[in-house]
Amino acid sequence: MMKERILEMLNEKEWTFADLQNMTPIVNNFVEVLYGELTAQEKLQLIWEDNVEQYDDVRPFGMVMQEMVTHKLTEVVIETVKTELLNANVSFSKNENKEDETNEVSESSMDRKSPKRGKTVSKTSRKDKK
Repeated sequence: MMKERILEMLNEKEWTFADLQNMTPIVNNFVEVLYGELTAQEKLQLIWEDNVEQYDDVRPFGMVMQEMVTHKLTEVVIETVKTELLNANVSFSKNENKEDETNEVSESSMDRKSPKRGKTVSKTSRKDKK
């Protein structure tokens, strides 16, 4: 169920390369959404077999559970997104219309000649004219 939801969130948006360069906010957002969607029972099932780390400070169980669930969700999100990215196809098209995704350069733009440059007048030649 979780992996399907992660894939659904991945497919809800068309990602840019810039988006994917910093995955931390994406992963954190996905974890936050998943955490909010899971029931207490699903959260417990997710971490039931995990070892509990020793903490030097005394903390409420709810805080420890939230950290453990968040950590586990982060692992699942990262693994799922990594798998999808390794199998992703990349398209460099900027066209909105998917039917017209050619990257051709028109012949008319290839035939254009550079514009003629105008003569530049230096400051010294201007002073000479005065």
